[in-house]
Amino acid sequence: MVKELLTTLIGAGPFARYPAINFALRREFAPALVVAAIVATAIAAPAGAAVRSDGDDMPLVGFNPLQVLAIPGLTWTLEGRLGTLYDTNFRRTPVPEAGIRFTPAVNLRVGLPVGRQRLFLDADLGRDILVNQPAFSRDRYGFNGGVEWRLGSRCSGVASAAARKQMIMVNDQDELTNTVQTTNSVTATLGCRTPTGIGFGVSFDQRSLTNDTSQRAPFDLRSTIFTPNISYGTSAIGQFSLSATFNETQFPNRAVLTADGPATQGVSIFQGRVGYQREFGTRLQVVIGASYFKTEPSPPAALGIVDNQIVVVPTGGFTGSGYDGSINYSPSSRVNLTLIARRNINVSPNVGALFTLQNSYGADINYQVKPSLNVGIGGSIARIEYKAGFFAPGTVPRANDNFNRAYVSLDYLPAPLYSIGVEVGHQSRRSNPAAFMFDSTTARLNLIVRLGRG
Repeated sequence: MVKELLTTLIGAGPFARYPAINFALRREFAPALVVAAIVATAIAAPAGAAVRSDGDDMPLVGFNPLQVLAIPGLTWTLEGRLGTLYDTNFRRTPVPEAGIRFTPAVNLRVGLPVGRQRLFLDADLGRDILVNQPAFSRDRYGFNGGVEWRLGSRCSGVASAAARKQMIMVNDQDELTNTVQTTNSVTATLGCRTPTGIGFGVSFDQRSLTNDTSQRAPFDLRSTIFTPNISYGTSAIGQFSLSATFNETQFPNRAVLTADGPATQGVSIFQGRVGYQREFGTRLQVVIGASYFKTEPSPPAALGIVDNQIVVVPTGGFTGSGYDGSINYSPSSRVNLTLIARRNINVSPNVGALFTLQNSYGADINYQVKPSLNVGIGGSIARIEYKAGFFAPGTVPRANDNFNRAYVSLDYLPAPLYSIGVEVGHQSRRSNPAAFMFDSTTARLNLIVRLGRG
């Protein structure tokens, strides 16, 4: 680290106006931290079904170990998948370049009861193959394993370890690069509920993320998330919750110069949330939440040059409110409607900013034509503001994006053994500055063959 600092000084947000200081960083800001798995008794934020990605079916981060515990008892499934994606602008650049990606993969999922506990394993292995673009073809894998445990009749939790690796394929990147990211995490959750309806819980997540190219080494991170919560509810009145989330992230390969010498850069984000959830019969479920955010970059100030003088420049944090809400409505057994709205703060995953303020809205409608055929249509809009930004020499900082997406899908399951999925989507990014704008239309075909029990 010291040797690197002697040869190059990595710019930070307060240096955005001072090119003499900001001369080393050449790419976008570090991949980030995602919220840890929520304990079973906590009120989760609205599901993100309406805010769909570009069709990538194995997200690098954000995996929730509770998702593999939906089916009790002894279960196992083995799936073979082949995803085919045609993208009119696979590089995500103002001048489009079409590409085709094949993703063959296998997935193994196992649940094994041991007394009152349950061991689980969820593993993926595959490869992204971009036709006529061998530099962008990379292996991918994902692993999550652990134990779902129970203590008495009122307490339960999950302890798990996970690892994921794949090339970055996300829409907020300035453009696609052949960089592979690896995420390792350890997660533990605990939740208890009393006969009176009072619940309490806590979750802990330790996560690290590394990149395999030297130019993106400043994007490596280590993060810790701690979330205590308390809730109260009954079937008659719904469920109220109160939670606090403490996010601590450090970027070990990024540093800034302060009055006390070089310092590793990081950020702390606190979120306090009050939530309410209720089911109205079997057709309507409502989740709402209000949040308070406080973001503190570290170090809080760094040295900059103004009028040929070295001065202390505050990094700049954020204090403000947020919200989340979702409505899931099924007017009939065949139709399902999901609406979501969210305003939140995140550590910036791929863009030159320390953190982001995002407002997003989305909707999905699914119609079951017959038991084996489902049709969906939906869309999302999001405005993302990049805070405490930095940028490379000769470029301008990325201030904000407006990202819009619409899609239609068709899923055909003629037999339990296999299924076919088709999706056509269009996404557009309008950015400030305009150099980061792009439009893209995608067509995806998914073929899945599955064996197993449960």
